[in-house]
Amino acid sequence: ILECPTDGNEDLIAYCHEQHPDGFAAEVPVHQGIFVHDLVTGETVAVATTEDEATGFTDFLSWVFSGRAPGAGGGGGGGGDEGGEGGEGEESEELARWRNSAFTAVTASGGAHGGVQGAGGGPPSNFVVAFKGSRGEVDGIYMMRGEGDRRLAAVLTTEMPGTIVDPEAPEGSKFVALGIEREGLRGDWLVVSASMLDEATKESWAGVYIASVADLEPCEGDLNGDAVVDGADLTVLLAAWGPCVGCAADLDQSGVVDGADLSILLGGWGTCW
Repeated sequence: ILECPTDGNEDLIAYCHEQHPDGFAAEVPVHQGIFVHDLVTGETVAVATTEDEATGFTDFLSWVFSGRAPGAGGGGGGGGDEGGEGGEGEESEELARWRNSAFTAVTASGGAHGGVQGAGGGPPSNFVVAFKGSRGEVDGIYMMRGEGDRRLAAVLTTEMPGTIVDPEAPEGSKFVALGIEREGLRGDWLVVSASMLDEATKESWAGVYIASVADLEPCEGDLNGDAVVDGADLTVLLAAWGPCVGCAADLDQSGVVDGADLSILLGGWGTCW
């Protein structure tokens, strides 16, 4: 059940409550995933799916109530999220409604990550993909590289403090909304939109930020890529116990998941920021 927004355009909020006084019942597909298809090698990679219990993803769709409120100006100036003043886009003429979308971006890897030989001796499998996903109540932006062991790394999540990306953000704020800007991943550069809120003081902050992700990797022991080393990672490690050449749980790359790997994981216990 989706609840109407609580801040933003007042006419839009009022129209939402008029249309959906008891909330909007949205049907969310159970089977979802983020995939990358390489047009050169013909390989399709499942980056993240809701079927993978180890990663814990539950949803890759984001919902927003947007469009034009009745009586608000025409041509995009009255509460729509497309076009500016005087615009004539079709989207701006449509009355507001609930919409869903997915946030994804893909590019070829640059810098030191380029040039890794692909499977079967084919061209380098050097893609980088970023996407937005939900793990229960936690939203985040995640990234995977096509080369190497293809582990997920958390870029930002709603459990992280806003000061990670903006020193001027309220000291006690956390991210409450995250998105990937259109065409926002190029080489080693990622552009995100982020909103932060301090729940105690209700002070908010927002912006669009660009950063290099050339050196972004999962922290040691973070086997599911959520930027926290906890019981979920311990479960993954224990499930892989024993001979396991090349698996992510083999943290010391000895070819065996054993007590040495368990020690590494426990040594990194806690948040990774």
